[in-house]
Amino acid sequence: MPKKLLFGFVADPAAHFDLEAETTLFLMREIERLGHSVFFCEPKDLFLKQNEVWAKNLNLKKLDCLFLRKDPPFDLAYLHHLYLLAKLRGKVLMVNDPLAIMEHNEKLSALDFPFAPKTLVSSDKRQIADWARRQKQGVVLKPLNLSGGRGIRRIKRSSVFGSCLSGRQVRFSVKGPVICQEFLAAAKKGDKRILIWNGNILGAFLRVPKAGEFRANLHQGGKFVATMLTPREIKIAKTVGRWAKKQGLYFIGLDVIGGFLTEINMTSVMGIREVNVLYGKQVEKKIVGDILRRVSS
Repeated sequence: MPKKLLFGFVADPAAHFDLEAETTLFLMREIERLGHSVFFCEPKDLFLKQNEVWAKNLNLKKLDCLFLRKDPPFDLAYLHHLYLLAKLRGKVLMVNDPLAIMEHNEKLSALDFPFAPKTLVSSDKRQIADWARRQKQGVVLKPLNLSGGRGIRRIKRSSVFGSCLSGRQVRFSVKGPVICQEFLAAAKKGDKRILIWNGNILGAFLRVPKAGEFRANLHQGGKFVATMLTPREIKIAKTVGRWAKKQGLYFIGLDVIGGFLTEINMTSVMGIREVNVLYGKQVEKKIVGDILRRVSS
């Protein structure tokens, strides 16, 4: 009889889950469907005892696999839970590796590849304004540590240029370094989320912004529709997928606008529901099946 395995999940409170869309739930249901067990905890449940990582009454080294599914903000509390989970490296398969998450910011990592749009990262408001007025479509400002489209603002070139010419104060604020990226006109039609598992493409969909909004995030009212990947987008996915696998970032989601890579999501990737609904798939079976083959071998 096959050995019964124990899968762990560290995530936000289950009461916050969208019961229809939460990727974590798709993975949990598939694990239980196959007869294995699920252990769930929140970051606040983690503690070290004799330099071993525990949560509630379980020593986490007893897990066969652990999914890190905590949503940003990537603040001190987030960093601290990664410090604790890093103690499990080499003892438990983790999706994704906590040290890799610490090292690779979801927005800054996209800049390591030749597919990113024009980008400035700065906390200097004057420098940002000067750079923004040189971009034909203006810019988008993004905080480094948030997700779901939160805190993202567009600054049009005309407003910045007018302020600079008249000597008026530039009317936006920044707190610490921010991503200042050229506004891509293709954003009005939506952005593509490409799901990658173990270096390979799982599926993709287009997120379309609601009327009057440039952010296509589903949390901001966007809708998801089927899409086809262009040759450039496939190249992006394969290139980043190979890199991510080497880092221990097995499950990631790429955000691509008009053929430009804008973000590499690696903390709590969403999209299983969307791919399944649009294409009649059950991609959670692929993920869990691959893990079972690895930890059982």
